[in-house]
Amino acid sequence: MRSSKGADSDRSADDLMTTREAARLLRYDSPKTLRKKIAAGVFREGVHFYKRRGMQYRWIRAGLYAYLRGDAVRVEDIPRLASGH
Repeated sequence: MRSSKGADSDRSADDLMTTREAARLLRYDSPKTLRKKIAAGVFREGVHFYKRRGMQYRWIRAGLYAYLRGDAVRVEDIPRLASGH
């Protein structure tokens, strides 16, 4: 039997994507395009992606879908990861 903490962690992991997966979702030719858009201010940390020291970018699925729909996304609307991640 799984603990509820494990279930939350699994669900949170499903809400995150690698840069390659995000580029594929957005139909960009290269993951480098995402990094360029971060530099240009199109994608914002905490809304569209997060990055911890020593880790690669992890993209927030809900933020990317909102971007595709053209919706403005507030940080409060994005589900937070379980603590410990």
